Order: sequence, then C-alpha cells, then structure tokens
Amino acid sequence: MRNLLVLTIILLINFSCNYPKKDSENFVLDYNSQKLQKTGEVLYSKFCIACHGSKAANDSFFVGNIKNDKYELSFLIDYINHQDSLLQHKNQLTIKIKEEYSNIDYLHRFNLTEQEVKGIVYYLKN
Repeated sequence: MRNLLVLTIILLINFSCNYPKKDSENFVLDYNSQKLQKTGEVLYSKFCIACHGSKAANDSFFVGNIKNDKYELSFLIDYINHQDSLLQHKNQLTIKIKEEYSNIDYLHRFNLTEQEVKGIVYYLKN
C-alpha cells in the first residue's frame, strides 16, 4: 500500500511538472512569434513601404515574391544589405532582378541583421 502511495505521488509530481512546461513552451513560442511579427512590421514600415507598398498591395512584387518563397533568406539578407556589392560581383540573380524591374537606379544598402530580415519576411508571410 505504501509503495502504491509513493508511486501515485511520483506520478502526480511528474504530471504536474510536465503539463505547465508545455504551456510555457507554447507561451514562449507565441510571444516570440508576436515579437517577430511586430519587429518585421516596424522595420518594413521604416525601410521598405515607401518603394514596395503596403503588405496588402496587390502589385507589390517584393511582398508577392516573399509570400511565394522566391528567394532564399541568405540571398535576401545580402540583397537588402549589399545589393551594390552583389552587382559588382556579377551575381546573376541580382542582375536578373535589376533587369526585370527596368534597371532602376535605387540600390539597397541597409545594415539589417539576419534577425531583422527574418522579422520582415515573417511579417510579410503572415
């Protein structure tokens, strides 16, 4: 009887320790997602919206390309921060994009971190 009582207590402690952990993990994931979403929204408004239009704009090629996963994140980070360097090194994808959009004079030269670019991408996808 005593062994059964000890086993029951151990199971209850184990169950109670694991249950809130799952809830707290979900809370942390939800919080991080909301934080990433808000960060992306702020950064997009600050750096991108003037040229690329709002997230809801139907004709925004940037938003459409992000939603369709047209570019790898590593390329987007380089393109957003060092488009001029990519052109100097004759990066074919950068040249193609430049030609596709009528060789506009504007060059992206931001200094955004990987996490900031992820935030923008996350914001545009959701």
